Amino acid sequence: MINEEIEPINFERFILSANLTNFKNKCEFWDINGSSQKLAYLTHNYFRYFGKFPSTVAQRLIETYTSKKEDLVVDTMVGSGTTLVEAKIVNRDAIGFDVNPFSILLSNVKVTSLDPKKLEDIHSTIKQKLTKLSESEVKGLIPEMKNMDHWFDKKVQIELAKIKFAINQIENKKIKEFFQVCFASILRRVSCAGSQTGRIFHDKDWIYRSSFELFDKQFKLMLERMIELNKLKTTSIIAKVGDAKAVPLDDNSAKLVICHPPYYNLYKFSHTNKFELIWLNYDITSVSKKEIFEGFKLGNVERHIEYLDEMYQVINEMHRIMQKGGFGALMLGDSIVQKQRITIAEKIVKYLIKSNIKIEKIILRKPRFAEASYATSQRRTKEDLGHDLTDFIIIFRK
Repeated sequence: MINEEIEPINFERFILSANLTNFKNKCEFWDINGSSQKLAYLTHNYFRYFGKFPSTVAQRLIETYTSKKEDLVVDTMVGSGTTLVEAKIVNRDAIGFDVNPFSILLSNVKVTSLDPKKLEDIHSTIKQKLTKLSESEVKGLIPEMKNMDHWFDKKVQIELAKIKFAINQIENKKIKEFFQVCFASILRRVSCAGSQTGRIFHDKDWIYRSSFELFDKQFKLMLERMIELNKLKTTSIIAKVGDAKAVPLDDNSAKLVICHPPYYNLYKFSHTNKFELIWLNYDITSVSKKEIFEGFKLGNVERHIEYLDEMYQVINEMHRIMQKGGFGALMLGDSIVQKQRITIAEKIVKYLIKSNIKIEKIILRKPRFAEASYATSQRRTKEDLGHDLTDFIIIFRK
């Protein structure tokens, strides 16, 4: 709930610090947060995806800017598939694109209904195989990775290779993909890296956890959510590999186009999802080259211009594929680099005006100041808490 006494003051402060005072008449303040547990409904909790598009935001956008099944929803950087899951919940057709093939795998699995009995049968078969496989049979499935022994204990490497071997034997493509996501979901947890932050750091307090036990537990969780998914209506929803700067769709295709790009200087997803990409045999170098430019690890203020240049291309594509009367929703954030704020939202708003693209509204999402929040991740000292950073959702119309 919005605190009617405090929030107007915060709202003014956020607008001022973001250099959006001249656009105040377009701004709104949304309090649409929720705990991680509350947002982990249906298939949203198949995989812990850092920098995830909030399901509450996707839900509100879809319900506000579409009204019927045929109102196509497109997400040009689909990430973990949040938009697709929310589209399925409210019975909308949807397509998602991403340059990251792991995102496509994850997104498709999260909206694909499967027979629970068949999944249970395959799971039983996998468990039986795991008890019989020898180390020599699976050692070749441990991927080539720099400092593999630093990130994965040798015992864990063999356990993971055995699970991977068993999954590779599954003939049904969709069922195989379901179990690949189940497998991917445990990789960070069994690794020697901390599992609470997007960026990968070695955990000096690492404790061994059985890959077999975590895989079994993850399967049961996903099976339960699959049963819930199967109760939803059938819709046309799919994710495909595609670049947000050159979306493989015709002009005027979508009623609502959503994009939640990486924030400059926050995450590089080919790094955040490094373990999943490598263990599932994707070409991580190829993915990295196709990602939107960002300042991850650069600590460079000036190079945000390169990020913006690519974001302008993304916006042009969003606008191109929007139907006349359709909407675009771009969720992004400002960044702090070398203690200097880069007002990304302001620059995007000015670009839209310069391009004669009608701005419907600018939504400031009330930030959460939990340890995993973006605002907190930008802290530098105890005295500088970064509370002026918030998410922006820029809505524009064709």
